[in-house]
Amino acid sequence: MKGTSRPKSNSKKVLVVEDDLGISEVIKIILEDHYYQVIVHNHGTGVLPAIRKNRPHIILLDLWMTGMDGSEIIKKLRANKSMRNIPVVVVSALSEGEAIARKMGADDFLAKPFDINDLVKIVDKYTSA
Repeated sequence: MKGTSRPKSNSKKVLVVEDDLGISEVIKIILEDHYYQVIVHNHGTGVLPAIRKNRPHIILLDLWMTGMDGSEIIKKLRANKSMRNIPVVVVSALSEGEAIARKMGADDFLAKPFDINDLVKIVDKYTSA
């Protein structure tokens, strides 16, 4: 189903940092269907250069990954003047994921498995400015 809430010319970039290829592909398909530009990074290693290069409007971040985990990524983002204001939404299946996300300084949390509408709403919330 094609999204109708976004114009085709939407230039908002979403960086998905998720090591589960199936989940990252589903997120990519859903958000591209709503006319977002989606960049997928499937591990924690090298994510900071990817952020600098792509300048995303929002980051969807898994907590546990190979390389640098989500908490370390958020810590480095918040310490960097040019990247600290990028909204970060933690996407996790951990039962305590929301509490961990808040403690880490994430802007929001989305539980896996997620509803498609909830995913789109949360991305819309942080990219509509």
